[in-house]
Amino acid sequence: MMYNVLSKGLIRSWRHNPGNQLTTMIALILTFTVLVSFINIYRNADSIINSWSDDIKLGVYLEDGASKVEIDDIRNFLKTIKNSKEVKYIPKEEAAKQFREKLSLIDNELFDEKSMGNPLPNAFEVFLKQEASLDNKFEILKVAAAKISQLSGVE
Repeated sequence: MMYNVLSKGLIRSWRHNPGNQLTTMIALILTFTVLVSFINIYRNADSIINSWSDDIKLGVYLEDGASKVEIDDIRNFLKTIKNSKEVKYIPKEEAAKQFREKLSLIDNELFDEKSMGNPLPNAFEVFLKQEASLDNKFEILKVAAAKISQLSGVE
């Protein structure tokens, strides 16, 4: 019975004031659309920023003529960096392969190793533990980068 009264009132209101009803409905739809859009943008941006802070890493590029002893010394030093989780050596061939895979989404022929050679150096990547705060990670990387740049065999 209550629904019948409400539906009759709604129909009567639309019949007598269709312009006002339509304007109100459009305003509500736009308001909710904007609200939902901002919520989605905030959640996505927050997710992206959090994933960036999780994946902070330090890249250490080696000179082409770096000896095995220098490379081992650099690796050992990188393992001593505070809160380091993993130290990964990336030979220049692997770096070129990864670069081609990422670039293949854009243009397969842009990076042609046969005509260009391989300009990428051997490198290390240092990943930090998750429990370090973002500010702490940046401070650790800043101090480590200053020390690493002094090592023999580092570009």
